[in-house]
Amino acid sequence: SMPPSAAIRLQEALGSSRGDRQPAARQTMRFVLVVLALAAGAAADLAALAPLVPEEHAPAVERSAARAAKASQLLADHGHLLPPDLREKAHDLLNEHDFRVHAALDSARPGLALAAIQKKESGYLRAFQKLGGERAAAKAKKLPKDDERTKFRATRDVLLEATGIDAEEPVWGAPFRALEALFGEAHAPMEALGVSAKFFEDGRSLTKRYHVALQPPCDCWTFGREAVVEQAKSVAESLRAPPLVEAWLDSIAADDTGKLPSVGFGVSAEDGACKLYVLNYGGNELPPLPLLDSLPQTARKPDRASSVLVSVEWKFGDAKTQLRQYAVEAAEGDV
Repeated sequence: SMPPSAAIRLQEALGSSRGDRQPAARQTMRFVLVVLALAAGAAADLAALAPLVPEEHAPAVERSAARAAKASQLLADHGHLLPPDLREKAHDLLNEHDFRVHAALDSARPGLALAAIQKKESGYLRAFQKLGGERAAAKAKKLPKDDERTKFRATRDVLLEATGIDAEEPVWGAPFRALEALFGEAHAPMEALGVSAKFFEDGRSLTKRYHVALQPPCDCWTFGREAVVEQAKSVAESLRAPPLVEAWLDSIAADDTGKLPSVGFGVSAEDGACKLYVLNYGGNELPPLPLLDSLPQTARKPDRASSVLVSVEWKFGDAKTQLRQYAVEAAEGDV
């Protein structure tokens, strides 16, 4: 059996202790790490072990060795996209699985123990495919490495300099804080934050405006439905969103048959304008959002060439809403 110290480390790595109070986003990201790791361990060690085990157990060990090699490569290719603490957890998980395979072979019933490991691996593989699989990994591989991206992080300083909005501001900083809760402080990518301004003929301007993508329209960042909706509902509460916004988020949460769309918020502090954005991408349909039928059918055609972004818009604390639809032209190679 696994030594107590190793069991505790594995429990901590997976966030499975009963006292774990980590945000759902962190727990979901850890699960994604397990998915990327495919429950595999030290590749070279397992590969060397396979020829030495009894013949009846060799296929199982060889299978884990192959998955270990793939897992190690995935982590080498994409680990730079993760915050340092989660990257360390990924390495811990790889090492823990190597220990599990060895422990299984040393157990009284190695066949059953290896079968249990295979079952867990199969579950992670299915989850990996659901989160985008090889397609997501290929997209993520095209992103710049950490040293190239550091100066482009969506940080609090960037938000303050671009908009004059402090991330700690209770209302207008809420969307940015939700972004940090998902990606980790100072680790949100440049693609997840946008700023804008409005200029009027009389010389007035609105510059305290920005928008965030809690789930960017790309498979290479996937936190999971539960984590994204949890943060979105927190933002909606801070912005005193009307009931229709909550209804949209409930619909997104309940639509576990489809692909999670891109979800984000936009705010304009000077005039109190707020927006919830939902964007379908990758040839997937939007979830069955309330009142979506009042918009053109384009948003629900699965074979269209372009994505469609829909929004609920309101003024801070006002129950009145407005629905809008924006055409988004898909560029070649878009996800």
